[in-house]
Amino acid sequence: MRLLTLNCHSLLEYDTKKQIKEIVDFVVRESITIVALQEVSQLVANKSLEQASLAESGFVMPAETDIPVKEGNFAYLLVQAFKKVKLSFSWTWTATHIGYDKLDEGIALLTLKPLSDVHAPVIVASSEYDQYTDYRRRKLLFGKVGDAKGSVVATGHLDGWQKDIFYAEWDQVLENLAEFADSKAAVYLLGDFNVDAEKDETNYAHICRKFIDTYEVALSRGDGMTVRGSIDGWEDSDVARRIDYILTTDSKEVAYSRVCFDGQETQRISDHAGIVVEMATPVTVQVTANSKSATA
Repeated sequence: MRLLTLNCHSLLEYDTKKQIKEIVDFVVRESITIVALQEVSQLVANKSLEQASLAESGFVMPAETDIPVKEGNFAYLLVQAFKKVKLSFSWTWTATHIGYDKLDEGIALLTLKPLSDVHAPVIVASSEYDQYTDYRRRKLLFGKVGDAKGSVVATGHLDGWQKDIFYAEWDQVLENLAEFADSKAAVYLLGDFNVDAEKDETNYAHICRKFIDTYEVALSRGDGMTVRGSIDGWEDSDVARRIDYILTTDSKEVAYSRVCFDGQETQRISDHAGIVVEMATPVTVQVTANSKSATA
């Protein structure tokens, strides 16, 4: 099984058609099973899509829904492009907050296996951030993949810049997943957490108390850096950072973890690079005293 996560920074300075083409080509070429996307946007001013069109596209509506999927939604356009190459994804999307005064900014999940029982709870550090117009409003998006006893896949875009805010958001992530996931089901959590794995040891250690960082245990891996240079939230830095993750509670061996869409072997299509991992055969993950990761 291969998983991809990417903060696609959509409908902003990058060419949407080019982004979609590159993602489709990569997913086909690499045989990706699960795709998690952050900053998946639509224009606030656009009209809502008809329910029939959504249903035909494979959309699964979250139980907690406030903003409808609209024309030009990046995830919807991506799914339609996949259909042209004979790939039918089950997918879901939720809006998190208003972005750049014109976008319904959200997060999305796409899977080749049926997606069901989807939820999108709000996760905020303080009730004052709960307004849709507040950029600090966050959500967790998750559901079951396959049958009723299948794996749980989740995505989020969290505020890792401030310890107190991140801890509050992270605790709500754990609470929601604990209530939802069967104790025997593998959980995969993908996303942009804005936690610098190399510099922010406190927040990173907090993440690894409950999840395995697939990068740390991969048999083959690159440097893992997903941000190089100044971007929103990291304007004062030209240092490379590893702030995007694919986490799991699964004990399967991780064959590799690679950076993609970084302008090297694959085109750069966002201010973040993506991460792709391949889960291999079931094994017991050995965690040494020096490892940053720990099993759940």
